[in-house]
Order: sequence, then structure tokens, then C-alpha cells
Amino acid sequence: MAGKRKKKASSRSSRTSRWWMAPLLFSLRTLSWLLVLGGLALGMWMGAASLWNALTRHPSFSLTAGSISFPEPEYVNEAAMRDVVRARISDVIGEGAHIFDRELPGAVGEKLLELPWVVEVEDVRRQLPDRLWADVRFREPAGKVELAGREYLIDIDGFYLPGELYKARRDPEDTAMPVIVHKRLRRSPPRGGQWEGRALPVGARLCRFLVKESVLEVLDIKEIDVTHVGEERRRGLSAQEVDVSLLTGSGATVRWGTTDEYDRIEGLTRRVDEPGDRRKVQELKRFLHEYPRLEGVEYIDLRLKHTSYKPASTVDGIEIVPEYIAE
Repeated sequence: MAGKRKKKASSRSSRTSRWWMAPLLFSLRTLSWLLVLGGLALGMWMGAASLWNALTRHPSFSLTAGSISFPEPEYVNEAAMRDVVRARISDVIGEGAHIFDRELPGAVGEKLLELPWVVEVEDVRRQLPDRLWADVRFREPAGKVELAGREYLIDIDGFYLPGELYKARRDPEDTAMPVIVHKRLRRSPPRGGQWEGRALPVGARLCRFLVKESVLEVLDIKEIDVTHVGEERRRGLSAQEVDVSLLTGSGATVRWGTTDEYDRIEGLTRRVDEPGDRRKVQELKRFLHEYPRLEGVEYIDLRLKHTSYKPASTVDGIEIVPEYIAE
């Protein structure tokens, strides 16, 4: 009996000791697995780092300032604009630049926005293995200004666009763009700078509108005079207070007045008693059916509800008694 008790006691003691050792053995196994997995992960990381280092140093993925491409609209001198763009981004795409640089597209976009010729950079994307594509919108010529016998291209906001970077836009019929005239201009802005005042943007926007409405195809407009844009007005309409006038090749004047573009330029308000631009175009085209190119007309006034005009006093040397006609 005593021997049996000793065996039972010994058996219970063995089971008790194994129960206490089980967690320790589990912990050791877990730790060993963690060490194995950690070693594998470290090896994979070191391998990936080596691979990444090899990729970024491989010449197939290297970039230079010449690696960038962008839309080249017809009104831009492509080669000259490429040189300007690449010169601007050269300090962010220097030696060692590569296609996998996460910060590079954003840095390139910021540099492009510093150029006065760029209105917007929508995106800069990688194009494997060694190119960048920049979705850039450039300022667009909308008119040209004459000052001291020289012509300057401008956009709708009145920025001076240098001729070495831009071409004058033409309408589908290849009609020459009219000149925007302001008789009180004294000096031009620097390259890429903005002309002073609000008058020249009005002229550029109206010029763009006339091109879109195909007015230049049926009427030879030589000048858009914006000298009196934004001036204080007395009540009523006066021949001496025409905000915008168009001078045609036949010598006739179109009294345009204010324009819808006033509402898009801070500080200007269109006269509510004048027809809108589209109505003025309709009236002008209707009038041109009877008086092609406005020959034999001294002026036509589109500021009124009913268009009025005055015949020229002479046509081909023949004197005509002037009279006012309103329809």
C-alpha cells in the first residue's frame, strides 16, 4: 500500500511540474518563430532596400530637365517655350534625380507655376522609364496692343506675352487680329508683366469674342479703341463718351460702348441700358447685309435699343447729304 501511495504521489508531482513548464515551452517556441520570421523580414527588407537602391541608381530611370513633356498649343513657339520650361525646373531635376522620387512631381509643378506664362498646372505624372508629363495650361494670346509704333501680344488678363515665346492667334479665315489702342498709354510692362489698368483686358476679351462670333470674317476691324473704358459717365449717351469703339478698314466707326466683359473685371460695370454683346453682334451682322464692310457709313451706334447710323459725307469722292436713321 505504501508503495502505491508513493507511485501516485510521484505521478501527481510529475503532472504538476509539466503543467507549469507548458507555458514556458510555448513561449520559447513562439519566440523562436518570431525570431525566424523577423530574420526573414529583415532579409526581405534588406533585399528590397538593395533592389530600390539599384533601381534609383540605374541610368534607365534617371531624369534630366529635358525629360519633361507638356502640351504645346499652336500659339506657342514650341522650341523657345521648351527651353524656358527646362531652365526653370533644372534646379529640382538635377544630378541624381530619378523617376521614383516621390516628391519630384510636386516640386516640378511648383516650379512651373512660377513662370508668368503658366496659368495652371493640373498634374505632373511619371511616365516610365524616364519621362515626366506636365499637364500645363499656358496663357493664350487674345489681342495685341500698339505703343510707340510697336505691337505687344496680350492675354485676357492684360499680361504681356513676348513674341519669342508666342505667335499671334488668327481666326479660321486667317484674318489679321485688330490692334487694341489706348491713347493714354505711356510705357509697357516687363516681359511677363501685366499692363496697368482695366482697359486693355477689356479690349483683349472683346477681340476674342469677335473672333469666336466670326465678326472678323465679315468686317475688317483695324483697331479696338479702349481709351475711355471705365471713365465716369454723365447721364445719357454721347459720341465723346464711347467706352469702346471699333475702327474698320473702310474708315467707319462702330460705337460699341460697354461690353459684357465688364462684369468679369473687377471695378467695371456694364451699362444696363445698353444691349448685350450678342445682341450687338446680331445687329451689326444684319446691318452688314445692307452695307457690306460698312462702306458709305461714317458710324454705326450699337449702344441704343434701335441701332442708328450716319452715312459718310462722301463715298468715292461723291458728296452725300448726311442724315441720321434709326430702325
